[in-house]
Amino acid sequence: MYLLMRGISFSKPREPGRVMDLEQYGETIVPFSISGDPDLTKNLTKNLEIMLKAKKQELHDVQGDVQGYLLRNKKCIYSCIIALSLTVTRDKKEFTFWFNNEAYHSPSLSLSVLENIIFMSLSGPDATITVSNTPQPQRVTENKYNKQSTSALQIVFNLLFGMSIFTSGFCLMTVTERVSKAKHIQFVSGVYTFNFWLSALLWDLIIHFVACALLLLVFLITDVDILLEQYHFLDTLLILLLFGWSVIPFIYLLSYLYSSSTSAYIKIFVLNHCLGFMSIILDAVVNIIPGKGFANFLPFRSFL
Repeated sequence: MYLLMRGISFSKPREPGRVMDLEQYGETIVPFSISGDPDLTKNLTKNLEIMLKAKKQELHDVQGDVQGYLLRNKKCIYSCIIALSLTVTRDKKEFTFWFNNEAYHSPSLSLSVLENIIFMSLSGPDATITVSNTPQPQRVTENKYNKQSTSALQIVFNLLFGMSIFTSGFCLMTVTERVSKAKHIQFVSGVYTFNFWLSALLWDLIIHFVACALLLLVFLITDVDILLEQYHFLDTLLILLLFGWSVIPFIYLLSYLYSSSTSAYIKIFVLNHCLGFMSIILDAVVNIIPGKGFANFLPFRSFL
């Protein structure tokens, strides 16, 4: 599997943008103060009420200095995300916004509210502007040793460790039955050797198949699409099943070297992990040599 995935990188999914909307903070209090020419402020006040009440926000009309109100009112520390003050004259309109710095997006949120108020005043109460904050895509360098993505090598290392732990467990029952003489009792009772080992192999293969199906589910959750899309999940499943078909009888043979199931499990795990790790190192070393590759070293090809 490592040879199939070598050189492939899996980019991380882009983070979705966050809409600058007061509604995402729940019901908040928006203190505001509007002063100046009533004819000019009436339309702005109406649009402000329409927009904020549609977002289920509570408007609080402040008489006087808004900044002083924010300093005196302790409730605003947790309930007020933005506050605004508007002074309108014939010559100019002065908007002043305050934002709660505990909320990371409050500065851009206050600008979004301001733009919507102005846009509604110019285009009508149904007009709206949606502002979102989308992070820049992560920079991916061309250096193959410094990619900001999940490489096939990382996946294979994790898979190697997990499969080594899992497959080594097939020796536990074999060693236990042999040491406790449970297998001998079955043979004395008339169970044929072929039937004994065939039933053990089929049961372990069923367990291995269930584990492979769960592993495909992990690939699906972690977006390793190269192993699943366009019916490639069948190829992946076949490789994993063939691996189980080859490694389980091999572990049965190794189990005869041990008289303790715990010792057998640990030593077989170390052996499996080292063999897989050495094959990956061998592939990396061979590919460093210019003009060389596994095509010239077929006897050493790893099938993990």
